[in-house]
Order: sequence, then C-alpha cells, then structure tokens
Amino acid sequence: MTSFSSGTTLRWKLRVQHSATSELQNHLTFAAWEGQCGTGTPIPDAGIGDLAPNEIIDVCVRFSLSPTAPASLQNRDFAASITMIAEQATS
Repeated sequence: MTSFSSGTTLRWKLRVQHSATSELQNHLTFAAWEGQCGTGTPIPDAGIGDLAPNEIIDVCVRFSLSPTAPASLQNRDFAASITMIAEQATS
C-alpha cells in the first residue's frame, strides 16, 4: 500500500478490516501483517500508524480455518472481503 501526497508533513496510518460470509465464518481466524506473513509486524484492529508521506509498505493477510472446525466444512468456499483504510494520523 502506498500513500500519495504533495505535502511533507502529512503522516498516515493503515487499518485492515475484513469480513467473511458463509457457514465457515465462525471457524475462521484472520491476521494481517506489515511485511512477511506470520513473521512481519502484526497489524492490530486499531491499525499501524505514523507512516511517512509516500511510504510504501507490504501487507500480508491470512484467513485460517480452525483445527476444531467440523470436518464437514473442509473444502468449502467462502466469500471474503478485505478493506485497507489509509487515514491521516493525528498528532
């Protein structure tokens, strides 16, 4: 994700929201990271912030099916939505 601005003082933060619809939604976990999946910096619900103008960051997202999910849910499709929100950081 990249922010574009003509100023030099506009800082920003990134939030990652998600949703999933289907019978799987109660058995899914979601995680987002800045950088590498699983080993990068976790992105909490409140987001990561104070990013510099025009800073570029890599974002990885992952949905995982719980190991305790019923076997009948294996190999099922689900519809997921991921929204990345760049907000001006407050000082």
